[in-house]
Amino acid sequence: MFVISSPVFANTSLDEASASYNRAELVGTFIQVVRYVGYFLGVLTFILMGYKMLDLGGSGKDVKRQTTVVYAVAAVLFLNAGLGLGLIISSWGGNYEQPCFIASEKDGFSSTCFNNEMSELAGELRARVEKLSSDSTAKIFWDNLKFIVSVFQLIGLIYFFVGVHGLVQVSNGSAKDSGYGKPIITMFASALIVDLPHTFQMLQATIRQVGINF
Repeated sequence: MFVISSPVFANTSLDEASASYNRAELVGTFIQVVRYVGYFLGVLTFILMGYKMLDLGGSGKDVKRQTTVVYAVAAVLFLNAGLGLGLIISSWGGNYEQPCFIASEKDGFSSTCFNNEMSELAGELRARVEKLSSDSTAKIFWDNLKFIVSVFQLIGLIYFFVGVHGLVQVSNGSAKDSGYGKPIITMFASALIVDLPHTFQMLQATIRQVGINF
């Protein structure tokens, strides 16, 4: 509701370039807020891990040691989401790389994170829009597509932290499900969303393998 009611969308007098920049700034700010929340949760998890380590003696020592290890892993992932997302992304994309977020609160939409070369499918759509209408309409289409992808990246980052928090809940027995499967799947799915530009490439390659071409 906040996003919809923001002056970025309400003020129709803004030209398209300014509106595009403000949209990127808005989403980029939300991404930074989510990162700060992750930092806070990481510090808190490290503190809780310290208490777990002090309580390693006595009965259930093996269970407590496992819980401590999970807390340590979760704290690192909270503090450096890029590390965790990059490792997951590299598991299906080859070389390790940090995820690239399209929207920035300072620089607007990035032209390096999402372009025609990185996402051939999106590039073809843009070319078709240019052919059917005009360059200005194609630019508006491209800016809107970047905005949509950046919002999905924001959602993916949030769910990555949800998955990490799920690991902590399972380790201390407070989760509804007893296994680590659900939070791990959540983390992998969120990485796919954050890496949406490359996910487009994989989707297009998969579609072509079954004989469907655009």
